[in-house]
Amino acid sequence: MRTFALLPLNKPIEAKSRLSPILTSEERGKLVLSMAKDVLDSLRSVETVLVCREDVRREFRDYEFKFLLQKGRGLGNAVEVANEYALQKGADATLFLPADVPLVSEAILQDILSLGENHMLMISPGRRRGLGMLYRRPPDVVGAMFTERSFDDNLELASSMNVDAFIYNNPELYSDIDTLEDIREFLKVGKGTRSYDFLKTSLGKIL
Repeated sequence: MRTFALLPLNKPIEAKSRLSPILTSEERGKLVLSMAKDVLDSLRSVETVLVCREDVRREFRDYEFKFLLQKGRGLGNAVEVANEYALQKGADATLFLPADVPLVSEAILQDILSLGENHMLMISPGRRRGLGMLYRRPPDVVGAMFTERSFDDNLELASSMNVDAFIYNNPELYSDIDTLEDIREFLKVGKGTRSYDFLKTSLGKIL
């Protein structure tokens, strides 16, 4: 079965604004890129579509993936552009992962792909009821929603379309980093990742 991973990455330097009291915009951009590379490291065995701007693409020269230029605005638009591309290229399934779940691993990827043989739709909760993962087989089995309660809204959408959703509950997909407390929690379990190394180097004195 041919599965495409979908990874949208907007302007890193403008992301993670809630961390502005402790990280400069440049540092926040480097953190976002570190997390995205941690995610990409787990996806080397599947075809991956990265949706980003041209200047961001240069940061990923060492990775093999299909690059799509982000033209519209918003996460939902980027995911659906990538999903449509995968569908046109013959994908049997697509797997959306946020660019800021640095604890995802090759083992988790293989677990998801294995379960996907028996489930058309799988959804993972992220931190604060966000979306930690969305697996669709076929890619257009349902749409995707990105809101302040994306996990619940996607479950409701699937139910309204009579599509059974399997909830893949894995703490490694909760690891969005938006606050100092999030960072402290991540550093307890994130050793061995690029994100861990960056945060220890940048924030070691205050942590």
